[in-house]
Amino acid sequence: LYKDAMDLQRKDKLYKDAMETAAQSGESDLALELLQFFTDEKKPECFAACLFTCYELIKPDVALELAWMNGMMEYVMPFVIQFVREYSNKVDNLVQEKKDRANAETTAEEEAKAQAAQANMYASLLPPALPAAPGQGIPPDQMAAYQAAQQQQQMYGGY
Repeated sequence: LYKDAMDLQRKDKLYKDAMETAAQSGESDLALELLQFFTDEKKPECFAACLFTCYELIKPDVALELAWMNGMMEYVMPFVIQFVREYSNKVDNLVQEKKDRANAETTAEEEAKAQAAQANMYASLLPPALPAAPGQGIPPDQMAAYQAAQQQQQMYGGY
């Protein structure tokens, strides 16, 4: 459907309409076919206009190759510049996201360390633990011997 419409528009020399049809189709093959048509017909201005109208459908390596093979390098350069700008922005954004994630991880680790240090600081301010009350912590089978030793100490004054 799009191909037939584009062929009719090319025959009628309605190049702008042909470019818009190729862009609306979403098919990179149609955009490439139109670019090839413009190079065969030696229409460099149409070639450049088609590069921008169908920007999302055209791979930069294909555009560069067509331009180089047909002596249209000056007409492809705005497309290439736009492509490089777009990709360098994407790379810059990815690098910034990576830095932000690393900073967030570092901040989280530092906060966890600070909280642990704060908890340890309060622990050092607490009084030392009190010894267990007499008789606590002694197994039941040894309790009788402990009580006997306590009674002896009381009778002899601790000797």
